Amino acid sequence: MSLVFTVYEPTPALRPFVHSFGHSVALDPEAPPRRPAPEGGTEFVLPPGDPLADRLFPTACVFLNFNLGAPVALARGDGDGDVPLPEGAHVMGPVTRPRRMRLPERVEALGVSFQPGYAHHFLRARADELTDEFLALEHFWGAAGRALQERLLQARTVREKIRLAEAELLRRLASAPPPDRTVPALADHVFRRQGVTTVAALSAASGFTRQHLARKFRHSLDVSPKLFCRLVRFQNALTRVLLSPPDDWAAAAVELGYYDQAHLIAEFKEFTGYTPTGFPFRPAPAVTP
Repeated sequence: MSLVFTVYEPTPALRPFVHSFGHSVALDPEAPPRRPAPEGGTEFVLPPGDPLADRLFPTACVFLNFNLGAPVALARGDGDGDVPLPEGAHVMGPVTRPRRMRLPERVEALGVSFQPGYAHHFLRARADELTDEFLALEHFWGAAGRALQERLLQARTVREKIRLAEAELLRRLASAPPPDRTVPALADHVFRRQGVTTVAALSAASGFTRQHLARKFRHSLDVSPKLFCRLVRFQNALTRVLLSPPDDWAAAAVELGYYDQAHLIAEFKEFTGYTPTGFPFRPAPAVTP
């Protein structure tokens, strides 16, 4: 089964807080030719067997997912059955270990990727409640979460679904207290440096002691500063593997901020289950620019 994954930018008022919207749908080979993605969407086709289609790799971000298709489950990894994800909408916290999903034949989902440090403004929950958890949106929004899920199921187009989700997010943002931008600013610094920085440097930049910096990160991101940097560096390395596998991995390891090639291989295997050269996916070009 192939999947079509399309990424959309949020409305300008949400961009400081929401990174992007993502829409996934199974590609039916017998269906009529598909129309191009709506204006502003960047579309990728994930072929059968592509690990990006059914794997969750470690990330420090928080996601809000609306399952608009059949139920999805997580593989336990120990051969002892699967773990069903909450039906309908759920919140996925930071992921610290690779997981595999059991996808049904009827796949459709709309996802919201929050900017680091801002998910709690919409969920009214501490980030440290979410790590490696998949919690029903109803846990945070009650009946309003179920009502939004129903409206999304009835919406005809992806753009209409995104507008509905944006309207609810904007409503909640308007009633939220002013955000503390300290940790998001530090997170942005880490992203701009592609994860190549140190806890000592972050402590010096923020003026916090290491202990206070760790508490701030735990409260806002639910990961330590060190792990956050590792995850950002890994995501940067993963993008490199997907888009442009280097010929010289030893040189690439240093360029990507690792001590040496062995360090890169060990971290990549910990976070994906693959070595960099053994990763089986090379992306098809985007259908739309």
